[in-house]
Amino acid sequence: MLVLSRKIGEHVFVGGSVVVTVLAARCGIVRIGIEAPSEVRVLREELASPRDPDAQVIGRSKESIRAGGRSQDGRSCT
Repeated sequence: MLVLSRKIGEHVFVGGSVVVTVLAARCGIVRIGIEAPSEVRVLREELASPRDPDAQVIGRSKESIRAGGRSQDGRSCT
């Protein structure tokens, strides 16, 4: 897994045709925008069927990535 730090408004380019943009970050929740060609399937994890081979992620658990309970400016959100 590639792990990156991005600021609001910064982009990540994937495979030359997909652009992921950080739109907002607050209290452990990150809002992203994804621009992709119509032939690229983009799914949220909770909408993917367990039988869908495109939706399976190997070696990842919900506990593997945590925001640490802090806002972007470092204030606690709990």
